[in-house]
Order: sequence, then structure tokens, then C-alpha cells
Amino acid sequence: MYIQKLIAFVAIFMFVFSSFAAELAEKDADNDGKLSVEEFAADDKKLKKAFKKLDTDSDGFLNDEEFKKSQIKKGDKKDKKKKKKGNE
Repeated sequence: MYIQKLIAFVAIFMFVFSSFAAELAEKDADNDGKLSVEEFAADDKKLKKAFKKLDTDSDGFLNDEEFKKSQIKKGDKKDKKKKKKGNE
């Protein structure tokens, strides 16, 4: 039982990590492995504001860890909206 749970966890982790990597690669126009504010937000003022909060080391870029956190937060917000709609 423990082994099955561990295998399932590893499989889920690998899937999530690969989807983050794919989305990061898609947005990373200059292929430097990190996102600048322009790559992340373009001309969207709300996203630029979010970028500043997500850039925890204040280097002007989102590295893979910071980007992962942004995607997790985005997923959490979507889940909350779905739950709210379901309760109405």
C-alpha cells in the first residue's frame, strides 16, 4: 500500500513539474531559463504588479521556483472560483 501511494505521488509530481517546465519554456522568449517581466506580463498592468510580488529575490526575473509558485497560486484561485460557483 505504501509503495503504491509513493509511486502515485512521484507520478503526479513528475506530471506537475513537466507541465510547469513546458509553460515556462513557452513563455521564455530568450531561452535563458527565467522569465523577465516582459515575458511574464507583456503590457498587462495587473500581471506586472503580480510579477513584483512573485519575484521574491527581487532580481527582476522569475526563476523556476518563483514561476511554479505563481502557477500554483493561479490554480488555487481557479479552484476557489469553482467552489464558489458550486455553492450558489
